[in-house]
Amino acid sequence: MDTPQERPIELRAPDVEEVLSRPPSWLVRCGSGLMGLIIIGLLTGTYLIRFPEYVEATAVVTTTQPPLWLLARTGSRIQVLKYEHLSPVSKGQVIAVLENAARADDVASLKAFVTDSTLYEPDDLSPDQAPFNKSWQLGNLQAVWSTVVNRFMDYYVSQRMDNHSDRWQAIKREVDLLEVNQIGLKRQIDQQARQCTLDKERLARDKTLLKKGLVAEETVQLLEQTLLNSLQTHESYQQNLNSLMADHLLLQQQLREEAAQRQQTLASKRQTYLMAVNEWRAAIESWEFTYLIVSPTDGILTYPCARSLHQPVSVGERLFAVVPIQSGPPIVQLSYPRIGRGKVVPGQSVRVFLDGYPYLEYGTLGAQVTQTALMPDDKQLYTATAIMPDGLRTNYDENIHFKGELTGSARIEVNSQRLIQRMIAPLKYLSAAQSQQSSTSSIMVEEPPLYNSPAPPNGLESGTTACKKTDG
Repeated sequence: MDTPQERPIELRAPDVEEVLSRPPSWLVRCGSGLMGLIIIGLLTGTYLIRFPEYVEATAVVTTTQPPLWLLARTGSRIQVLKYEHLSPVSKGQVIAVLENAARADDVASLKAFVTDSTLYEPDDLSPDQAPFNKSWQLGNLQAVWSTVVNRFMDYYVSQRMDNHSDRWQAIKREVDLLEVNQIGLKRQIDQQARQCTLDKERLARDKTLLKKGLVAEETVQLLEQTLLNSLQTHESYQQNLNSLMADHLLLQQQLREEAAQRQQTLASKRQTYLMAVNEWRAAIESWEFTYLIVSPTDGILTYPCARSLHQPVSVGERLFAVVPIQSGPPIVQLSYPRIGRGKVVPGQSVRVFLDGYPYLEYGTLGAQVTQTALMPDDKQLYTATAIMPDGLRTNYDENIHFKGELTGSARIEVNSQRLIQRMIAPLKYLSAAQSQQSSTSSIMVEEPPLYNSPAPPNGLESGTTACKKTDG
């Protein structure tokens, strides 16, 4: 059976072919010009439009002398509250006392004796004088104060009623008696020396008379015996004097040793007492640091919340704040994460958005970075300081009322590039990475070996490790 003849497929109709082969000339010209203008406009826009980059940060608006917070250093209750909210305070004034077993007035009174150095002069004190003649309520400081009192009494008794002093007086009396005996013995020695001289002269005269036959020989012998007895007596007196002088020297040495020992004992007890006073002073400072809330500077006292007597507080709780009278110009303390470490530098502009002051209504504050920290803080955040050239006036011409400290967020403008630079930056990175990869590949291919093999000696092949045996 004959198949029907297939009909050729017409891809384009005559009307369509006519339109495509003869496009309108006005559409081509206008379309090409419009596309050119659009491309030129886009390129011009990418050059003119800048795309800034920001680093987000937390901001605290404060002053060069910021408000000083007073923290509770122990968990307790407020025992004494001396000043009300917004009261002027001076440096060193006690604002509050936390509950403890000691009386603050008693501790302050005893501290005055340490401050004016009364306790450091024990020679001018006595147990009947202050501060030893009164009982104090000191709580956990009582043990340290009792040590001071005991050390003082030990020194006082040693100074007034000392056994060393009695012994020294006894030795001194013996020395005085020896000196009297020495004086008497020296007198006897002088008298005996004159007696010996007289006996010698009489013996010499009688010997002369004996030669002339005027006296008997027995008389001369008796005179010789008398002279010998006088000489022996004089020598005995001299020996006794030497013995007394030796005893006197020994007692003098004992006197010096006794006096030195007494002074050493008193000095040791005095030093022990002064050490106890220093420990007492340190104990007072520790007690004040723990239980007293003291103003660190002149300023205005503020309460972060309502405070009343017997109110419990916890360790580290912010109890009060002191706003310095002359606080200086306002500044901004910024904290930002590690991502902005290398981007934030001095001179960059900052916009500050304050909490409690919506920026759509009040605007934002302008600032400029002046310095940055080199190391992060304990929260691993980097910090920076910014000054505020316009003060607390926003870009909406609104003045912000400063109350010691303001918190909020900030945007640090770290980089302002043109849009076309932002678009080209990825291409530059890809091009640099590709060129570095190609250079690395060429180095790996063409790199010579680390060690060149030496030429083999005669009779050896390259790479062999043993010599060939020669034919004999």
